[in-house]
Amino acid sequence: MLVLVLSCPRPPYDMLRRAQLATWDTVTVPGVETVYYDCDDLPTQHLRLQRALDDVRGRTWRPLFRTNSSSYVDKARLLEWAAGMPWERSYAGIDGGGFASGSGMLLSRDACEVLRAELGKRPPSDLIEDQHVGETLAAAGIPVTPGARRYDFWERAHLRKFAAGVIAPPPAEDLA
Repeated sequence: MLVLVLSCPRPPYDMLRRAQLATWDTVTVPGVETVYYDCDDLPTQHLRLQRALDDVRGRTWRPLFRTNSSSYVDKARLLEWAAGMPWERSYAGIDGGGFASGSGMLLSRDACEVLRAELGKRPPSDLIEDQHVGETLAAAGIPVTPGARRYDFWERAHLRKFAAGVIAPPPAEDLA
């Protein structure tokens, strides 16, 4: 699996990347590689994703998880969840109503190829990238894959308790 993080090297976004490199991306999970793609020089979101997909095209991976520099990824849990998803014509995440929304999207290799080819043909849109990707893939006959769910390290209720100071963060050994 390839975790593709679209990031920006300029402040204040560079702090997000440093945080990822110091936390969840310190965990090594066999079969998972993380790649950061700096994309602040491109004018539109869909061009950023298209260029990032061009950049990783020659690598060996199956599937790809596209996320942002503001997301926390539990790579082991993500890999376990992805094992149950189809290997072809697959596009998953949180179903936001026809598009995968939230902390990221899981894409089969053929779905990435469709995006690479089609994003450059589609005119820039006022839609957020998640919606633009959803429309592009739906037009190619690849809707959000059933079974999509979040792959957060903790469920939402735990995150609220942690944010409120009711529970402590997980022990470091739980991250390995």
